[in-house]
Amino acid sequence: MEVSNAEKERKIEGYKQLDFEVVDFGRMSPGEKRDKMENLLSNRNFVVLDIGPGGERTHLSVSQRKGDLWIGVDRAIDTNNIDFRKGLVGVEEDTKRVIVPGYTDELPDVKADLIMMVAPNPQSIVEEGLLSDIERFCKKGTQLFILLDNRTEEGQFYGKKALKVLAEFMEDNNFDPDDLAIGDRKIDISTSRDAVGGRVVTASKFR
Repeated sequence: MEVSNAEKERKIEGYKQLDFEVVDFGRMSPGEKRDKMENLLSNRNFVVLDIGPGGERTHLSVSQRKGDLWIGVDRAIDTNNIDFRKGLVGVEEDTKRVIVPGYTDELPDVKADLIMMVAPNPQSIVEEGLLSDIERFCKKGTQLFILLDNRTEEGQFYGKKALKVLAEFMEDNNFDPDDLAIGDRKIDISTSRDAVGGRVVTASKFR
C-alpha cells in the first residue's frame, strides 16, 4: 500500500472525470435498501466505504481493481451538481462507484473491506460520534484508513482529543494498529488540501 502526495501541486481540474451511480438510501424503505445493496454487491469482491469524499468536488482517493465497489457517503453532496473525479489512482474495468448524498446511518448493513476518512472534521469525531456511525460496518478483516487534518486551527485544537477517541474506538472494536493489506491498491491524498501533512492512522479488525 502506498500513500502518495508527491504530486499535490497538480491542478485538480486536470483529473479525469468518472462515471458513477447516485443512490439516495434516505428515500428508500428498509426492504428497498436491502435489495439495492444486494444488487450493488453482486459480483463485487472488495468494498470500500469512503466517509466524506467531498461535497463540492468529490474525489476517488483509492485505486480500483477488477470487481471493486466504492461507496462514497457525504451529506454535503449536491445531486444537481456532482463533479466526481479520480486523483492519482488507477481504475480498472469492471469496477463500480456509488455516491450516497446523505448520512452514514441511512445505509443498510454492508461489510466494508476498507473504511476511509480523509481529513474528517476532528470535532465531529470528538463531539458528534462520527466513529460510532461506522461501527456496524466493521467486521472481522475490515481495515481502517483515517487521515486527521492538523493544518486548520480547529484541527489542531481537537486533534489530540480525536486521536484519543480513535484509540478508544479501536480498542473497543478489536482493531489493531497495522499496515493496510489492500494488495497493490494505492491511496492518494493529494486531492485534499486539508489532508496534506496530516496524521495517518491505519488498523485492521482481528475479530
